[in-house]
Amino acid sequence: MNPTAGFKGLYEATGVSPAPHIAKLAIERAGGTVDDDRVEELGRTLDDTEPSARPPEPATTNDEPATIGYTEEVVLSGTSGSKSVLAKSDTGATRTSIDTSLAADIGAGPIKSVTRVKSGSSKTSKSRPVVDIVVGVGGNRHTVTASVEDRGHMDYPVLLGRDILGNYRVDVSKRIDRDAPDTPEEEE
Repeated sequence: MNPTAGFKGLYEATGVSPAPHIAKLAIERAGGTVDDDRVEELGRTLDDTEPSARPPEPATTNDEPATIGYTEEVVLSGTSGSKSVLAKSDTGATRTSIDTSLAADIGAGPIKSVTRVKSGSSKTSKSRPVVDIVVGVGGNRHTVTASVEDRGHMDYPVLLGRDILGNYRVDVSKRIDRDAPDTPEEEE
């Protein structure tokens, strides 16, 4: 039984704790037997003590954003499933970007609209479809509208933009793929 289910008001109004009666019903429906006198005895008091198995209170935070690295392992979720991949943080990108084949694998979509994206290495802009996806980063989940593009020629299938990075501090010296050469990737 959940001793913190909120039986205090009912007990104060009736003088009977419903918890032992609920437990009796559950035990009997499962084929067990219960001592009726013991149920009545327990029902005359209310056990509103703190349960020993209560989850710990969340630690207070100092309002400092969590730190993520230049590269991070992220979990992408869509309608067909989830996939864990490496992503690159790009504070210059407004929006998160996902590789076309990865978007298809996880079932990202449907396409919400088309957006114009300017690449840092080019003066022209390109049209890209955008889809809703859920991105798990550092234990947090973010639902974002990501642009979809062929990133097959790039080192990372996902680029984290400011739509996610705004929730974190980015430490460019921290890399999940530390063994990879520190070569510049095409700017987004």
